[in-house]
Amino acid sequence: MPPLPPCLPPLPPRPRTAAIGFWIRRYAVQDLTAKLAALATAALLAATERTAGSIATASAAAEILAFYAVAFWRAPAAATHGVRLARLLREYGPAELVDLAVRPIAMVAPLPWLPPVAAVAVGSLLADVLFYATAVAAARRFGLALH
Repeated sequence: MPPLPPCLPPLPPRPRTAAIGFWIRRYAVQDLTAKLAALATAALLAATERTAGSIATASAAAEILAFYAVAFWRAPAAATHGVRLARLLREYGPAELVDLAVRPIAMVAPLPWLPPVAAVAVGSLLADVLFYATAVAAARRFGLALH
C-alpha cells in the first residue's frame, strides 16, 4: 500500500514564532472543545455526587472523544472517511497510546488536594504536555508540519 499524502502541503521554513503559531492554530479548536467537554462532564458528575475517581475517569473519556470528534470534522473534507481516519491515526496514534495511560492518572492524582473539577482541569493540562510533545513529533516525522 503506498504511503498516504501528507495532510498539509509542505511549507517553507519559518521563524520559530511562526511554527508555534502554526501548532496553536492546528490544535487549539479541538483542544478547547475537549477541555470544555471534560470540565462540563466533571461539573455534571460532581453535582450528582459521584465518586472523585469516576468523575476524573469519565472526564478523561469525554475529553478524548470530543478531541477526536473535532479532529475528524476538521480533517480535509476532500478525503474519504478512511483516508481521514488514517491521517488522524498517523498524526495522533503514538500520542494517544501514551495519553490513554497518562490522562486518567493525571486527572485522578490531584484529587486528594483539589476539588474534582479543579483536579480534572489541572490533570488535563499536565497530560497535554506529554500528548502534544508526542503529537508534534509524530506530525513532523510523517511530514505534517512546517519543517
